[in-house]
Amino acid sequence: MTIIETMKSRMARAGMVAAVCGALALGTGVAGTAMAQQQGGQGMEQAQQAQMRLQEIHQQLGELQQQTLEDNAGLRQEQEDLEEMAVTTMESMGHDPRGNIERLEELRDQLQAAEGDPEQQQSLFEAFQEERMALEEAQRDAMEDEAFMEAQQDFQDNLLAAMRADHPETDDLIAEFEEIQQEMMQMQQQGGGMQGGGIQ
Repeated sequence: MTIIETMKSRMARAGMVAAVCGALALGTGVAGTAMAQQQGGQGMEQAQQAQMRLQEIHQQLGELQQQTLEDNAGLRQEQEDLEEMAVTTMESMGHDPRGNIERLEELRDQLQAAEGDPEQQQSLFEAFQEERMALEEAQRDAMEDEAFMEAQQDFQDNLLAAMRADHPETDDLIAEFEEIQQEMMQMQQQGGGMQGGGIQ
C-alpha cells in the first residue's frame, strides 16, 4: 500500500459526511450504552433499533460519498492533494509519517509470522503500538496547522456540495441521522432523571 493509498483511507474519514457520522456515531454509542443501562425492556430495544438505523445511514452516506468521488475526477485530485499536504505538513513539524506507516506494515507482517511465539509477538506488539502512537501524534499536530485545516474545510465543502448535487437524498439522510441521535440523547437524559428521582 502506497502512502497516498494509506492516507486516502484516513483522509476520506475527514470528509464532511464522514466527519458528521463519525462524531455523531461516537456520541450515539455512548448515549445508547448509558440508556440501555438505565432502561430495561422497551428502552433497550428502542436504543438497539436506533443504533441499527444509524449504522444503516452511516453506510449509505459512505457509499454516496465513495460514488461521488468515483464520478468526480476533480474531487479525487483535490483529495490526493490534501493527502499529500497532510504528509508534508507532518514532516514539516518534524514527524515521519511515511516511515511510521512503512514500519507499521512491516510490524503487522512480522506479527502474523510470529504466530505461536508469544514472547516475540509481545515485543512486536509494543513496537507496533509505539509507531501507531507516533503517527497519531503527527496527525494531531497537522490538525492544528491553519493552512491544512483551511484546505481540509474546502475539500469537505466541495465534497458535500457534489454529494448534494449528485444524490439529493444526502441532506435527508444527514437530517435523519442527527434527529435520531438527538432523540437518543433526550431518552438518556430522561432515563437519568428518573433514576435520580428514584434514589431520592
